[in-house]
Amino acid sequence: MSVDMEQAKRLMLEQNALMIAAKAHGFANATLRAILQVGPVYSELSDVDREKIILEFEKQPAETAQRVMRFWRTRTKLSAA
Repeated sequence: MSVDMEQAKRLMLEQNALMIAAKAHGFANATLRAILQVGPVYSELSDVDREKIILEFEKQPAETAQRVMRFWRTRTKLSAA
């Protein structure tokens, strides 16, 4: 599952987008946690906010996250056309 530049920008700026992409790509909790600690936007999150994102990540079914990623990709392609 690839990501174009517009999607990559969204992932770096929106917490939910990063969580969905991480789940869709099969990241482990520890990987997402590391990104949330060092990412340019995420490093300023409180520990409580990081834990909320991790809890949502754990509840999110991978299939749903993959469906959202496909939707984003399709929407990006259509808006570029």
